[in-house]
Amino acid sequence: MKAMLWAMLAQASMTNQVDNSQPIVLEPLSEWILDQGRQSCAVRRSFGAPGKPTVVEFRRDEPMNGGFDIAITSGAFAMADGPFQATLKPGGVAFSPSMVGRERASTGAIWSVWKHDIREASKRDISKEEWDRYYAANGPDAYRKQVETLEVESLFDSDLVLPIGPIDGLRQQLTDCYDAVMMANGLTRDDARENHRPVEFRNRQKIMVSMLPLLPQDIRQRIQERKDVFVEFVVFLDANAEPTSCRLSTVPRYRELEKEGCETIVREGQFRLKKGEEARPAMIDAGYHYREDLGLAITGR
Repeated sequence: MKAMLWAMLAQASMTNQVDNSQPIVLEPLSEWILDQGRQSCAVRRSFGAPGKPTVVEFRRDEPMNGGFDIAITSGAFAMADGPFQATLKPGGVAFSPSMVGRERASTGAIWSVWKHDIREASKRDISKEEWDRYYAANGPDAYRKQVETLEVESLFDSDLVLPIGPIDGLRQQLTDCYDAVMMANGLTRDDARENHRPVEFRNRQKIMVSMLPLLPQDIRQRIQERKDVFVEFVVFLDANAEPTSCRLSTVPRYRELEKEGCETIVREGQFRLKKGEEARPAMIDAGYHYREDLGLAITGR
């Protein structure tokens, strides 16, 4: 009798186990919701179970290239450590994001955040065919219109498929939202939309070189390993070219680097109106870009 009971319990346990070998498709719980912050924008959508949703955000924290970050958190699945793959299908290149941020929200939720960019995959890992596919027809815009799912492998204890639908409209929402963010910080509509800089950062090179010791160890390690690095600060200024706010706009958002770097830029930066420009609020950016074929460069406008 005991043997029979143990057999029944074992069978029940096997029946109740979730098959983690197959990806789980999570249906949408909501439409996309736009969230405009003081210096950033996000569109957010929930998937899966109402009580324990998996939430995806597309974020925009900088004005430069029209790109975005992807962030995801889940109440239903445990987040794992180590590399993972993320793919926008069809047509997307599967890659393991090389610089991933982990952020804890005020609710306690843990977000994983990475930059969506085909260049995140090493150029050694992307075939010419994949590049051509991504930039075929009308380039990224055509690709974005074809997206059906975001597929995430090895980030959680189960692989997930999220039917997010086309992302061309989401990207446009983020672009329009960030224009609104810049105007809310005092920029004119033309300056915001044309990414115009009426103010110059006179001692940018000196300041950014002085801040090199602030770079976190994993950034330095990537440079030693000849892997791409991109770090950027965004600074808003008033009509007198005095800084009003500063933030680190790239992922991961190293809080100590953001704090100490922004303090240095605000305290020691020299800003002035360019010749021929009318006094008005403005925005500048400054940072670092490492690429194996170019070396380490100070960036910004």
